[in-house]
Amino acid sequence: MGQGSAPRSRLLRVSGFEPAYLPDDPSAKAELRRRYSVLFADESTRRRGGLGSVCLVTNAYGEKLALKSLLPQGAPNGTPGPAVDDARLTAFRAEYDAQRSLAGLPCVPSPCGWGMVEGLPVILMEWVEGVTLGAARAELAIDDEGRVSPLVAAALGRDLFSALADLSAEDVPVVHRDVSPANVMVRTSQRTVAQQADDGAFDLCLIDFGSAVAPVCAADARAGSLTQAGALVRWATPDYAPPEMLTDDVPGVADLRGSAAIDVYAAASVVFDLACARPPFGQRGERGLPSGLGASPYRTKMDCTPAPVVMAHAETACLDAVLAREPAVAEALAAAAVDLPEAPSASDCSHALAQVDDQVAAAILPCLAPSQQDRPVAAEVRDRLAVVAARYGENVGHALRKEPLEPRWEGPSGSQDARDAMPLASPLAARRSLRVVALACSVAMTAAVCALSASHLGFAALCLALPLAWVLLLRGGHRQGAPALARGCAGIALGVALALVALAACLGTPALATSAAPALLAVCAAAWLPIAVDYATLTAEAPTQTTAKRKV
Repeated sequence: MGQGSAPRSRLLRVSGFEPAYLPDDPSAKAELRRRYSVLFADESTRRRGGLGSVCLVTNAYGEKLALKSLLPQGAPNGTPGPAVDDARLTAFRAEYDAQRSLAGLPCVPSPCGWGMVEGLPVILMEWVEGVTLGAARAELAIDDEGRVSPLVAAALGRDLFSALADLSAEDVPVVHRDVSPANVMVRTSQRTVAQQADDGAFDLCLIDFGSAVAPVCAADARAGSLTQAGALVRWATPDYAPPEMLTDDVPGVADLRGSAAIDVYAAASVVFDLACARPPFGQRGERGLPSGLGASPYRTKMDCTPAPVVMAHAETACLDAVLAREPAVAEALAAAAVDLPEAPSASDCSHALAQVDDQVAAAILPCLAPSQQDRPVAAEVRDRLAVVAARYGENVGHALRKEPLEPRWEGPSGSQDARDAMPLASPLAARRSLRVVALACSVAMTAAVCALSASHLGFAALCLALPLAWVLLLRGGHRQGAPALARGCAGIALGVALALVALAACLGTPALATSAAPALLAVCAAAWLPIAVDYATLTAEAPTQTTAKRKV
């Protein structure tokens, strides 16, 4: 709803104006009609959204308002056209009623009333001063890919899911059904986007309720949706919409389309897009369909898993430039590094940040489940992201010190509730567990071989531990990827050579040293296991620089 650079005013007269809230005093009602009967439209601000167009208007009192007009079929530019049919008029009125039922929520523009302008039905509502989330992403981006800070993504996600939780908590809850970066506004009348990012709190507002429906009327969704009543395939923005919004060929689809789980899926897709500069499905930079999702978006979202979560901290080579654009994270790193015995390397910092960022993924990925019943509710996701945002700096320190993170539930006031011990499911936690298991298996295998060999090799059996001991000394830098893998393998080879020399020297019998080769081979395999697992899991956490460097 940003203003254009060259205003073109046009006088509009509103007939049959009905205030959104009828006062008891008849004179007050007449005053409201006079207040909104004559408007001056700034045509340079007119934007089409779905089946309607919106522009900025000003009344005689100087109040800025938004005027949304229903576009009749055959009038794509908002010019007078054929008369509006009853179905479209009923649907447009349903949109107005849904928005009016949510009045008072800060996340919804307040409606002023309903009327007719030049033969077209119009909704007069609060003018939201700000920018769409899609436009704000350019200002919030911290790298060349267009990704926002994971901390900012967590804060935005928290506030977006908070708005959806408010919609669900109303006496007559409403499902928006088209949550996307284009339909979420960041209000800037009080604070700029940058100031809100610095504060860690965003003033968000949902717009365009043309696809909205009340869950209590789910079975009647076709009558309550502007999209459906208009017999047009708009549904929702496919990059963000759940699969049930992308097909008609599912039993009970009308009921599914009345569930608040639709907005949960879409909001998680928006947060994914902000953090990774791409939607969960499709390709970077391809936000239109069908090209972004293939021939069948429904089948893609039902049969495929989301793309890997690659956030801005994944690339060590670009970390300094990224941190220069997110001072809060840079300060958290600096504060945590003070207590360390030596300054952390760029690789250590990148890995620590990736651990914390993984909590954002852990909060939103369950929302992308194909089945509605497997998705969490909006309030639950809001709480998880609130914990991630509130403890981000604290967890950066934990990660640098290789301590467990603190992803427990926490209430709005900071007090822990009955769910505070419930951990956030994290793919990174699973990979850390795999590393511990690999190391334990390695030690157990070595111990078993030494025990079995001690009866006839005596002191020589201790030499079999040399490969493992050598590689454990070298694996301190295993987070550095391929170079450490090569160094570890070289350590094993050197350990084997030393073990053979020690066996021959101690026992004086080369044949006996040769007979110990199977045991030595088993120990080599045990030594190689932890570094191989380290390298494999590190590759899963941080994709190669070539992949991450693809431009939007």
